[in-house]
Amino acid sequence: MKTQLVILLFTFILVACGGDDSSQQTVEKQVAIDDSPPPLTNTSELVSNNDFSFTSSATIKVTLPVTPSSTIGYFINICADFSNENGIDKVNYDSCKLRASLTPNEQNFTLRLSNAETILIAQIWPLQDGAKPISQYFTIQETGNIWRITQP
Repeated sequence: MKTQLVILLFTFILVACGGDDSSQQTVEKQVAIDDSPPPLTNTSELVSNNDFSFTSSATIKVTLPVTPSSTIGYFINICADFSNENGIDKVNYDSCKLRASLTPNEQNFTLRLSNAETILIAQIWPLQDGAKPISQYFTIQETGNIWRITQP
């Protein structure tokens, strides 16, 4: 009786575990055939429309304003990664495209953006204790490739 119980238990375990792997091997082989990569293509074989430029970036021209004060310094950051939480701009300063001081003369810069960077923030910081930045925003779809930042 003890032997019959062991055989019955062993049979139950084999059935519960799925028995042999023959059905799984067939599925695995079929998946391997179905997921085969497409044939390789050389870049010399690629064909595109004549108007496709293969560029993944945009260039914008930025004009910085003159400093509004001769006694207070002003610093500007132009960044691509930011959010606004409860009316407060939170900027990832590692995403800044330009960091500069405002001077008595207008300054012109050319910035290169990826296609994903379509909205920028400019924060103008007065260099004095307790000062808060003045934020201005740029959207390439609305403004085009020219951004003239106004004086704070």
